Amino acid sequence: MNSRRNFVFDGAEGNRETWDIVREVIDRAGTINNSGFVEVEADAALEAAAACSAPLERGDSSMLAGALYARKDCFARQDKLMECGSGIREGRLAATTSPIISALDSMGAIDMGRLHMSELAMSPMGRNDYLGAGRNPWDPSRVSGGSSSGSAIAVAQRLVHFSLGTDTGGSVRLPAAACGVSGFKPTNGILSTDQVMPLAPSLDAVGILAPRAEEISIVFRNLAAGNQVGHADSAGSAGAKTVVAPVLEPGPLSDESVVSSFEGTIDVLKGLGLNVQRTTAPDLGILNQAAMLIMGAEGAACFESDLRKHAGRFNPEIRRRLERGLLCPATVYYRALRARPRLLAEFLSSLIPADAVLLLPTLPYEAPLIEENTTGTAVQREERFANFSYWARPVNYLGLPAISVPMGFGPNGLPLGAQFIGRPFQDYKILEIARLYQNVTSWHESTPQETPLTAVSLASQSKVKFC
Repeated sequence: MNSRRNFVFDGAEGNRETWDIVREVIDRAGTINNSGFVEVEADAALEAAAACSAPLERGDSSMLAGALYARKDCFARQDKLMECGSGIREGRLAATTSPIISALDSMGAIDMGRLHMSELAMSPMGRNDYLGAGRNPWDPSRVSGGSSSGSAIAVAQRLVHFSLGTDTGGSVRLPAAACGVSGFKPTNGILSTDQVMPLAPSLDAVGILAPRAEEISIVFRNLAAGNQVGHADSAGSAGAKTVVAPVLEPGPLSDESVVSSFEGTIDVLKGLGLNVQRTTAPDLGILNQAAMLIMGAEGAACFESDLRKHAGRFNPEIRRRLERGLLCPATVYYRALRARPRLLAEFLSSLIPADAVLLLPTLPYEAPLIEENTTGTAVQREERFANFSYWARPVNYLGLPAISVPMGFGPNGLPLGAQFIGRPFQDYKILEIARLYQNVTSWHESTPQETPLTAVSLASQSKVKFC
């Protein structure tokens, strides 16, 4: 149902007191099986709700006043826990507050608490052996996607109007697609990553998840206005006239359901009067390799101290990837960075001409079973997650803006996603075309049926806190 701030939120009537809505969410988060939260900061949320009720009634509040959101557990809020989904950081309190969080505070948005994430943001499928795996709200036996797993789950369950995540190799877009919501990664550098856990600083971006692109656009416009590092071109908000879309063939990187839904998305875009140009499917192999190399080297640098002090407490696969990054020669890392401008220019000239956007799948297939995330050899598991993020990871290496939106369902009834990808700083262009697409489709309106509490035992539930 639409509230007066154009947010979709089940049960939120425009004339209801914000405090009552927050109270209802707190109660529901404590009873549903898979909320996406690791800590509901109930007292602080109720206090913020009480403080924003008066300006809402007077009509002099900001566009985000009274909007409910939650943050991935790698955003700093002073004197609150910031554990980054890891036992290595258990009990750590943030010394200061992220500028992004401070900005939302000043706008009257209500922070509901900390959200589940992959351990140290290092699994695109939501794996976390400390908290328990991120579980898909459509089917708890399947992965949620990651690493911003809780950010997607909480939005899919309609517990918040929007959520904050981070995206280093698809970590906002992958869970958004897997959970059936919209997830946006802006051009690298537009939104400040200060006081947000670094994984690979030259790839990291703060992202926004919500049911619809329209809601994301509202949040982004407000954040970019006051907390930008770079500059998004608002002149691109009129949208693109041309969409470049590859011809996909069924295979390990795009199964039959993805190909079918992708073609359906193209038909919708043509129906909107857009010029759809077909091209051969791009080979993203070298871009993926460069992104993974940089992530390994920079991740190793970011966590080197923890590795030396607490090596035995790391998940073995995370430790393996980080230690491999420590062995990366500086010359190889430098070449991966130096090649980026050339590879970006080639990518843009061949796939995203001026006044166009690129359409790609977000996921190659439906969210797989959690069991598949833990079986086989380490090499086989790494190959699986590399394929899972194949379409998403190059966007971070190139620094481009991208939004994933729901585009249908696979054979097991799980959501699929499509990405609109733009040229640098053309963030509003892709947000607008995503909004137009969602105006004539309804995939984003579907929500998962809540699983009975007795149906599955979630390891993560034992970690959920209320304070």
